[in-house]
Formats: sequence, C-alpha cells, structure tokens
Amino acid sequence: MTTQPASTLVPAQPLILLVGMHRSGTSLAASLLQTLGVGLPGPWPLADIHNPEGYYEQLAIRDLQEQLLLELHRMWPTAAGTLPLPEHWLDTPSVLRAERRLEGMLRQESCRQPAPWAIKDPRTSLLLPLWRRVADRLGMELRLVQALREPAAVVQSLVQRDGPLAGMTPLRAQQLWWHHHHRIHVDGQGLDCLTIRYEEWFTPRAGDQLQALATFCLPGEADPTRHGAALGRIRPELRHDQSAYQDLQPPIPEPIQRVYERLASGEAFPTASTPSGSDPAEPPLRLASMPEHCCLAVVGAQAGHWVVHAWLNRCPFPPAVRFGVEPGAVRLTLHLQPLALSRAQGRLAELRAQAIVLDPTLNGVEQLRAEGVKAFWIDPQAPSSGWLESYFSADRCAQRLGLPHPDGLAREGQVLCLGSLGAEEDRQLGPPVWGLPGFDRLLVADVDEARLLASWLNRCNRLGLQLVRLGSTAVERHGRVWSALDQPLGPSHSAWLPTPMLEPPLERAELEEELAWRRAGCPQDPCIAPTPEASILWQWPAAAAAAPTIEAAVCISLYNYGQRIETALESVRHQTLRPLELIVVDDGSEDDGVERVRAWLERHGRELGRAVLLAHGRNGGLAATRNTAFAAATAPWCLVLDADNALEPEALRLCLGVARSCPASTAVVHPLIELRGEEGINGHQGGSALLEGIAWQAAAFVERNTIDAMALIRRQSWQQVGGYAHIPGGWEDFDLWCRFVEAGLHGVICPQRLAIYHRHRDSMIANISQARFRMLKRLMQQRHHWLQFLPQPT
Repeated sequence: MTTQPASTLVPAQPLILLVGMHRSGTSLAASLLQTLGVGLPGPWPLADIHNPEGYYEQLAIRDLQEQLLLELHRMWPTAAGTLPLPEHWLDTPSVLRAERRLEGMLRQESCRQPAPWAIKDPRTSLLLPLWRRVADRLGMELRLVQALREPAAVVQSLVQRDGPLAGMTPLRAQQLWWHHHHRIHVDGQGLDCLTIRYEEWFTPRAGDQLQALATFCLPGEADPTRHGAALGRIRPELRHDQSAYQDLQPPIPEPIQRVYERLASGEAFPTASTPSGSDPAEPPLRLASMPEHCCLAVVGAQAGHWVVHAWLNRCPFPPAVRFGVEPGAVRLTLHLQPLALSRAQGRLAELRAQAIVLDPTLNGVEQLRAEGVKAFWIDPQAPSSGWLESYFSADRCAQRLGLPHPDGLAREGQVLCLGSLGAEEDRQLGPPVWGLPGFDRLLVADVDEARLLASWLNRCNRLGLQLVRLGSTAVERHGRVWSALDQPLGPSHSAWLPTPMLEPPLERAELEEELAWRRAGCPQDPCIAPTPEASILWQWPAAAAAAPTIEAAVCISLYNYGQRIETALESVRHQTLRPLELIVVDDGSEDDGVERVRAWLERHGRELGRAVLLAHGRNGGLAATRNTAFAAATAPWCLVLDADNALEPEALRLCLGVARSCPASTAVVHPLIELRGEEGINGHQGGSALLEGIAWQAAAFVERNTIDAMALIRRQSWQQVGGYAHIPGGWEDFDLWCRFVEAGLHGVICPQRLAIYHRHRDSMIANISQARFRMLKRLMQQRHHWLQFLPQPT
C-alpha cells in the first residue's frame, strides 16, 4: 500500500473508502468530507450518546457488511472478530450473495455522484478484498482514507461502550485495533491511502490535516468557505477520550504501540509486528492441531448424538486420530451446554482436570477460561477435519437409517425440511421442497449411526441442498451446530444458505418468503417512524407558556379505541399528582374516539395543569403517535398510557418520587402492572395476574422483553436515542429499551402495582400471528445483534 503525498490530485469521481478501527474518529472524518464537498450517500443511522453528531454510515452498506461478518462467524465486537476471515471466504455463498448486492448498490450510486464520493464503515477494513473485486469489475477507482487513533483511547472507549453487551475486554479491544489496521495494510496493497490522526484534529495542526484530506479526495483548489465550515465542525467537547486513560489495565503492549507510532508518522505497517499484540500468557483462541490419541468426554449431549460428530468435523484432528481410554490418551472434553448449567451440575472441577476443553461458543470459552478451564474455541469456519466426509456411505445410511442418497434429493429438489412444518403443511409437501417430518424420531442406536447421520447431513450440505431445521433442540441451538457442517463452494451454489432454524408451524409461503429474504442478504427495514402533521383540536391553557411548571405528563396514543378511551382518561383524572400534563394524540381513527376525548376534555381538561388533544392528518403508527406526544409535552418525564389501559391513582406520584432520586443515567421508571385478560385469547388465560414483576436488567432483555410500555420515561433520554422507531406489531417499546441499554442508560423499578394492562380480542398483541412473531424477532435481532430469543414467543 502506498502513501499518497498531500499534493497529488485524484482522478474525477473516485470512490473513497473511509476505513480504520471503530471509535477512531471515522464519523468525524466523514462529516468533514461531506462539508468539504465529498458525496456521502445515506440514509444514515440516528445519532446517539456515543456519536452525538451522527454515524454517517450508509445503512444499506453497514447492514450488508454486518450480516456478512455474522454469516462468516467473524462479527467484529466478538473474540472471533480478531481472527482472519475463513479460508476461501471469497468463494462462499454468503459472500457471493453479498457481492451481487454490493455491486448493484455501487453501480446505482455511482450514477448519482457528479464528484468524488465516499463510504464510511469501519467494517470495510475487514472486507477490502470483496470491495476490490467489485470495483475491478465496475472499473471503479478506489482510494483509502485510514482513520488512526491512539490505541489506549480506542480500548477505553470500546470497553466503556461494548463491555456490558458484547463482553468487550481491554485485551480483545487491543487485538481488534491491531487486526483492523493489519488488514488495511495487507489487503490495501497497491491502493492510494491517506492516514489521518484523530488526535491531530484537536491541535493547531488541524487545518493542515484538513487541507491534506481535501487535496487527497477532491480535484482542484480547496474551497475556503467549505474549509472554514469543516474546521467549525471539529468540536473538542465531543472527544471520546476526555477522561485519562494512562492507567489503563492492561497497558498497551509495545508491538501495538510501535504500530501506532509508525502509522502516525506516515510510515508503513511494520511487517515484523506481533500478530494481535496479545499477552504471551494468553493461550490462542483455537488450537492449531489436536493429539492423535484422545480420551473423549461430552458435556451437554450424549456421545451418540449426531451434533458431537458435527463439531468433531471442525476440530483439527490428524488423519490417524483414534479415541480410547488406553494409557497416554489425552483427556479431551466437548462442552456443548451453557456454563451456568455445568456449574449447577458441579462439573467445574471435572472440566479443570481436562487437558483440552472445546466449546463452540466464544462466550463459553471466555467464561470457562475465567473459571480456570483450559478452553478453546471450535471455529465453525475452520477447515474440515474430514471426520464426516471420509465416513459417509450412502449404502449404510440407507440400510441402517433408511435415508435416501443425497445425490437423488439434490437432483429433484432444492429444499429439505428437517422436522415438521405442521400437520397440514406436511400433507401438502411437493417439489422443490422435500420433508422429513419425523427427523426427531430417527432411531440412532449407537455412536456409529450418529456419525452416519451427521455424515449424511454433511453430504446434503456439500451438494448445496438447502437444509431447513424446524423445531431445533437446545443442544443444536447452543453454538448453532448446523454451521459445523461443510459448505458448498462456488457460484453454482450461490443461492445456498446456512441452515435456518425456524419454529413451526410454518406455511409453505412463509418458508419461501423467509428463504428469499435471507438470500437477498437479510435487507433491514430502517424502521424510521413517519412524522405526520399534527393539528391541535383542543388545548388548555391556550398557550403552553401559560401552564404551571409540570414535572410529569401522561401521553396517550389513540387509534380506533373510542369504546375504551374514557376509562384511560378517567384514570388520569383521578391521579393524586397535581399539576400534571395530559397529551392525547389520535392517529387517524375511523371511529368516534376523537369526539369522545374532546367531550371529556371539555368536562375535565381544565382540572389538570395542561391538556392537549392532537390529531394526525394520516395514520402514522404507534411510534409516530408516541413521538408526537413526547414532542408536544413540556414535562421532563412522560408516562406512556395506551388507550385501552388504565393507571391507579397513585401511579404518577409514586413513579415520579422514585425518578427524582435516580441518577442522570436512569431513563425509565417502571411500576408493577396487573394483567387482565378475556377468555379465549391466544397465549392468555382469563382473569388477572401480575406482569413479570422483575426489575430492569440489561441481561434480561437478551431473550425477551421484560418491561411493559406503561412506564415513566425521561424525555431527554427519549431525545438522546432518537425517539421511538417504527417496529410493526407493538414492539416499539422493546426496541426503545434496547437502544437505551446500548446508550448506557437504564431503568429502575417502582415496586408497587400502579397500572392495569387489558388484553382483549381487539388488542395488537392478541392478533399477532406466528409468522409476524418470526418477522419481529428477526427484525429486532438485526437491529440489536446481542438479542437471542427463546424458541417460542412468550
């Protein structure tokens, strides 16, 4: 890779890739490029506490690259993100699909850009060979702008932001810093590259660096007006490293510091630098080779289960490996269950005594090592050991398991469902879909048959037959064992997908839609809530400035609940807190709800400190309605109340009392809520019960939402994360909680039953189908990769 002199002009309309490590000032650099006149296509993610000025990452590009790294098992915040991409990764079906999408995006966008343009995404640092292949095919010139920042500051920022959810540690952050810059050096060879230092922006030399950036990216003389405007965007108060990081533990290793100093001085990446800069005492994440003679134990599954052999297919065993208990055999354990379960079973001492413990999950490896276990990761993208392919026999699979030759299935069909779609759908199976509804009832008598079954599944995968697992077991879900099977390679299998694990019942049309969505690269809905115009239908006092100082508001969203709204309004009227604010927003109702609210306000609205009735000119959805209500409120705290629910008289006073004593990082105060439901509603018995009743904990959200929408929310926190997003199906509140967690905010419980949630036949949650639940869960997991939903909706 050559370093571009600042005086050299670039050709017209190059594509500038803004790369570097996360938290290294790539967003600041992108904002400067845009101000200088470089095109920066959007839409972009919303700003948040970590990037108050915005991220400037094109959402479609970011989502494509994040999904690709996920499918390659190299998600950057995880320990696997520190490893090189798998062997032959450019030829895998996942990459070939992503390549087609990326080529289409770049081809379309390049036609819109009359001048040099840029794409900013730190993930590009890890995927440069893909970009170069697409650019070569399009005849597009690529240039790199590498954002560089002091590694200690990056480590501090990453641990602070990603520690709670991604388990980021100082050591992993150091390794990620090294890996990102090393990949830019290796994969960017031959491309012109300009390195810019984050720290330089906050010194008197900022103007010189800005001039070098403008000269590198734009032809001709720099525009003095744009140059001045760009300098004005550099705001020292937004620096991420305001606190000292000199005492960071562990300290930055000398090889990493040497890399930084060389890059900062304009020199090349040192070729003799120690890979990943890790502590020599830290064992490697995965083993390079395994012993030839092993004594194998399995925790979390029976030795006769096919999943054991699937994972052995990814272990680096020598060809002559043998298993037995004879003297000299190395004690080896496959750990295929969560550590919490092993701890509860009293297995830790046993695991510590093993020479090698293999686990398919990175979190499992890190937790086991913290317990003193010699644990290593089974990388699902590691080269196959041949354990399955060498054992496959079509004749024995037919004779002992009753399974047909995979060649015949691959010739006549494209999809093989393992498990039942549902009784009705199973009866209607037809080409190109094969089905084994009784997959879970296969009688596997011994270890030999378990290995045969695994080898049969592996051969199906290698042939490009699309496997779909329905109703997966816990041991299959732990570590996603289906990814341990061999993948087909080459363009002829570009439609093949890593085995989806779906929950039945599933209609044929739903299955086809799911597969098409995944083959399209899992495009993400940006979930941007619309902002329909709102007109004031009733307000007291006439001017908001005339209202008394109010600490809390009740925000009600109304849509076709005219028969139920008055109960909610009466519960507001009987609140013991005074003064209070009431904001009602109608979202284009087609019933008489607006008239009922207006009549109620005429009778009782003046009893409150402030009351407003707003109406959207068109239906905008729940998120838009809540955002309108929060924007219209003047109180610093807003309690969300749906039109079919109700509050106890003390709700606002007691929740606000808790809020007053909370730290500034508290975004939510949530009370205990009573659930009252009608008979015959899907998923609920009649009568009443207490909803959840547990306090806010970020870890509890990993599998499901535990906090209802009826909660007191700090309006400043709502603004900070960009308001409610449009999540179809009533999951807007769950998404907001997740974004609070990601912004370092939290909630606290008000330990009193203060609200009533009515579940009835007309409610949104009662009418969500299984297909909609599936869509909601996959949408939420795209937006928040740390979510891991339970197999069935609750």
